[in-house]
This record gives sequence, structure tokens and C-alpha cells, in this order.
Amino acid sequence: MSGIMMQLLGTAGGGDSYWFSLVRTDPDSNNRHNRWSSVDVDSDGNVYVGGTGGHSSVESSHLYKQGLIAKYDKDGAEQYFRMHKMTNTSPEIDYRGVAVNSSGELYASIWGHQGSGGGNRFGIVKLNANGTDSFKIGLGNNGGLGKAVQLDSSGNPVFSGRYNRHNEGYKSYAGVIIKTNTSGSMTWQKAIDNGTLNVSDDAAIDLKVVGDYSYTFGWLGDSGGQKESGVIVKFSSSGGVEWSRNIGEGSSGDSYYMTNGAVDSSGNAYGAGLHNNNIAFVKYNSSGTLQWSKKATSSNTTGHVQAMDVDEDDNVYILAKSYNDNSTVNTFTILKIDSSGNEVWGREVEHGYYNHEVWGFGMKVTSTAVFVVGYLKNSSTKEEPLIVKLPLDGSITGTFGPDNQNSIKIINASWSYSNVNMSYTGYTVGVVTPSSFSQQASNMTTSIDDVASSYVENVTEVS
Repeated sequence: MSGIMMQLLGTAGGGDSYWFSLVRTDPDSNNRHNRWSSVDVDSDGNVYVGGTGGHSSVESSHLYKQGLIAKYDKDGAEQYFRMHKMTNTSPEIDYRGVAVNSSGELYASIWGHQGSGGGNRFGIVKLNANGTDSFKIGLGNNGGLGKAVQLDSSGNPVFSGRYNRHNEGYKSYAGVIIKTNTSGSMTWQKAIDNGTLNVSDDAAIDLKVVGDYSYTFGWLGDSGGQKESGVIVKFSSSGGVEWSRNIGEGSSGDSYYMTNGAVDSSGNAYGAGLHNNNIAFVKYNSSGTLQWSKKATSSNTTGHVQAMDVDEDDNVYILAKSYNDNSTVNTFTILKIDSSGNEVWGREVEHGYYNHEVWGFGMKVTSTAVFVVGYLKNSSTKEEPLIVKLPLDGSITGTFGPDNQNSIKIINASWSYSNVNMSYTGYTVGVVTPSSFSQQASNMTTSIDDVASSYVENVTEVS
């Protein structure tokens, strides 16, 4: 039986409710990777999620996954659910980034795959307020990946990801940022690398837009004996580089894979990622001057950061992969850090059943709540898309759910913090206009079909 389960976690003094929901898909043994990958929230508290999934009633070949898009109100009630299939050859689709505008229209960045024998694709999509197709554009050649999207102060979307530069004569990948207007016409595009065109860089894994400024976060590949290092680039509204910073330990230390970032109301930029199995996080002011670099250590973490965001008081939230106490199954951890780099609280979210996994991939922080999306794994093959809405003060802990298979456990997380000396700026951060990225990809030329009717049948609310 397919459906959506919603479990109430608690309510705040002002009446805001906190909850988690599961899309109960009942996949078979070959039908994995059902998950929410990204999340955004509008001014009314409605929640928009994008991800990927499959269902035997929709797609008889379980090799391929279709794009999932859904909208929930602030209390977790479903408003619409869409499962998008783009072509008859069934490429895989994962909505890795979603951003909603003031009219309820949704922009999405796609991590796609052409299907059997094909390569990865970077796609961008705009959906109408009811979740149906408005436009879609395929970008680049094989090897492209869409990873994030944000809106500027005028509602224009900015996308980031990576692309394959083989068509330009280089054996490498580069980070890429693209700005379009609301109709999908390209305004500008920039590639980001370490100045060595035959070394692969993933320099635009994450993206944040504050006002008319865009910030990309990622890492630069090793070259000439220098280790991988984090990179942040701040762009003007027209695509000009305001500043770029490269941080790491050079040839003498450990690689630093910065994977996510956040920008506060004063334009301070924060980056975080993997450094010697720890979480390393840094702060630059609005002019690009390094304020501090720190690391967070726990016996239960791998140091892999999945998402970052800030609240209205400029506290920073880090979503990271972790393990349970037995180090046998995957969990996720949320760290709340103040603007000076000090921990406010830490919480770990586990599956309520000891030998099953729970993953977090995307996060959004609003004025009242922290939203995390991912999946709950109920067996070796059964992954159910998950949304968790938690209060900003971290006050909800305990085990919640109607049964062991469909439950989560929220506990205090113990971390230690110290300064880490990372000030390396040896790479030249290259920002150029790519010569071939804006080409139309053939797998994005057909309509987006909504085939969700047999994927989600009902909603079960559990108080």
C-alpha cells in the first residue's frame, strides 16, 4: 500500500506544529533510492520538497528513478504530489535543489541521467503553482550535474552544479553557476576551477543567494602536490566576481572537501565540509576576510556535511552524516552554531529501530523551524522519503512513530570543538565563461509527465 504517514512531534506556544512524514512506497527488492533530496519553505510555512523515487506500478523497469515533487502545508498535510517522467527511455531524475517564489512557482535543479548507456545531465525546470511543467532546459554534455538553486531579490533563479569540459578540449570537470530570467533565458554563466584546466574541480556544490549577490561553495582538485581545498566565490548580480577565497592546508596537511555553505544577514559567508574525518567550518566577513576556522569532532561522525543554513539571528545550522552508538548504521546530526563558531546545541536523529538507517540530504531553516529531508530505511531495500520539522531551540527529543519500522529517535549529540589552522590560498581560483555549457541537452526536449497517481494513494495522520 502506498501513502503518506504524518506523525506529530509536538507544538510550540504560538501553535506551530512539529512533525515528521514518510512517503510509504513499498518498493520491491530492486527498487531503491526513494528519497527527498531538497527542501524550501514559503512565507506561509508551506513546505516544498524535491527528490527521486520509483514504483512498480509506474515504471516496470526498476533500473530508473523518476523525479518526485510535493507540497505540504505547515502542519504536514499534503497539497500536491507529482512524480515526473521525462522521456520514454526513462532517464533517472533527482531534484537536488528546489526554490519557491512568492507565487508558489517552483524552480528545480536536476541531477539527471540519460538512461542505460548514457551519462549524467544537468537540467533546470520551472513548475507552475500546482506542480505541473512550465519549462525545462537541459545544459551541457555528459557528466553534468545540477545541485542547487536559489532566487535573487527579483525572483530570478540562479543554479549551480558541475559540467564536463571534454568538449572544450580538457580532461576535467568544473563547477558552474548559471543565472536565468523567470522564463529560463540565460542571463550569464560562469565556470569555476583552480586554474589548471586538466584537474577536476567540484567548486559549486552549494549555492546561496542573498539579495542580488550569489555565493558558491565547493572544493578544488589536487594539483602540483597541493591537496584538495575549499573554495568560496561571491558574484555580483551581473556575474562579476566580488571576491574568491581558497582555504586548506596545501601540500603539508589534509585535504579539505568543502561541500556546503551559508550566508547570514550581514553578508558573512560560512563554509563547511570534510577534513580528516572531522567537520571543518569557516567564516569570512562580507569583504572576504577570514574570521575563524574550526573543526567539530565526534566518535559518531564521518565529517560529511550535507547542508547548511542560517536563522534570523545569524546562527548557523550544519546537517551532517553520522552513525549510531554501535557505529553500525547511518544517522544524521544537526549542529546549531552561533556566529562566533560556538555550539548552541547538537541533535542526532536515528531510526527508532536499532538496525535501520535514516539519512538527511537537504535542510531549510525558517523563523520558527528546522526542516530536514532525506529517507528512512526500513529494511535492506525499502527506502521511504522523509521530512522532519524541528524547533529552533532543539527542545524536542524522544522516540516517535506508530511502530518500530516507521519511527525516529531524536537524541542529544556530543561534539568537541577546536581551532584548525587553515589559511592556504595557493591555488588561483579561475572564473571563466564556458564555451559550450549552454547547449540544449536532447534528453530534456520532451514534456514532463505527471505519473504520480499510482505512487501515492492516501495520507495517514498519526497523532
